[in-house]
Amino acid sequence: MMMNNETKREVKRTSQFKKDYKNSKRQGKNIELLLEVIEKLPMTSPCRKNIKTTP
Repeated sequence: MMMNNETKREVKRTSQFKKDYKNSKRQGKNIELLLEVIEKLPMTSPCRKNIKTTP
């Protein structure tokens, strides 16, 4: 499945993410798996419009 640049989203690394990443690394969690998922996030299709989010 080919994706064009218009559908690619940007992943922002917030301060909270950086803290969680650092803690996970210190706890010995599988960081490679996390990085693999983060790389795939921008390439996924857009979210469905019928998904409800909490305020």
